[in-house]
Amino acid sequence: MAYINGIRAFGDRSEKRSQVKNTESTEKWSNALKVAEKAHWLLREAAVSAQDGKYEEAEKMAEDGVEQLKLSVSELPAQRTYETPLASLWDGSKCLEDAFPNQWTHFF
Repeated sequence: MAYINGIRAFGDRSEKRSQVKNTESTEKWSNALKVAEKAHWLLREAAVSAQDGKYEEAEKMAEDGVEQLKLSVSELPAQRTYETPLASLWDGSKCLEDAFPNQWTHFF
């Protein structure tokens, strides 16, 4: 679920940017979200099937869900989210939320 919420947040940000300047990444975020939601559904259904003792069906659904998740990741825009790698800005002395308090506000 966190992966899907992250895609939504970055997709919304991309959409807002595209209103100011034309960006191709908005469609990629949207495609990645659709595929991620399908993966999530398949994996949840696989868990239900496994609980019901339908192990072969559960295994197939889980495999399909993982493939959809891989496809979702491949759909993500190849651009960097930050100008410099985030790890280079963090010395590890604090948790990320404390080290970058202004970076997390748009997620909540």
